[in-house]
Formats: sequence, C-alpha cells, structure tokens
Amino acid sequence: MFRRVGRSGPHAHRSFRQETTARWTRSWPITVPTRFSLTPAGVLRGKDQIRQAFSAILADLPDAKWDVPTQIFEGDALLIEWTAESSAATVKDGIDTFVFDGDLIRIQTVRFTLEPVS
Repeated sequence: MFRRVGRSGPHAHRSFRQETTARWTRSWPITVPTRFSLTPAGVLRGKDQIRQAFSAILADLPDAKWDVPTQIFEGDALLIEWTAESSAATVKDGIDTFVFDGDLIRIQTVRFTLEPVS
C-alpha cells in the first residue's frame, strides 16, 4: 500500500518517487485498495477494474523509465505529474490525484496521453 509521505524536503520526494515507481511497475494494481478511480474513460470501481486498467498501462509502456517531477501534498490530497518512456510509447503529461483516508487511497484520478514511438 502507499504510505503517506512528508510534505516537503528532498528525501520525501525521493521516497515517494521510488515507492511510486516500484508500486506502478510491480504490485500497485494488486495491493492498493482504492475505492474508485476517475479516468477519461469513466469510473473504475473496485480492485479488479483498477487492476485491469493499470495492467493495460503497464502493457502499453513495457519496461518504461518512470519519472515523477512534481509532487504536491496538502492535507489528505496529493497531486503528481509523471512521465514514462519505453520502446513502444511515451507519456509526457501524466497527472494523478489521490485523496487519502488514513494510509489508504480513497479516490484517485488519472489522465495521460499515450504517444506511440515511431
């Protein structure tokens, strides 16, 4: 599960980046009990729908190099901007928001543009 991270300082950013990358590329879709996720394609409810969506993202970006250059955390809300680069596709405009309930994610939104590599 994602743990809440500190609001400031370079160590908090590195910890969040490392944890986010590890979770997205390994077990994020399996272990995070998000109640629902809002996407341009609609609302995803429950672990199975969210797992399928993130499995599709990871399949579209095989062995991607992930970067999280922006993290803004206030109260129980977190905004991250992210990029991903793989041999198949890139994402330059990834944005996720999270609303936490204690140490768990209650609501998540995700938006990105998948650009195939030519």
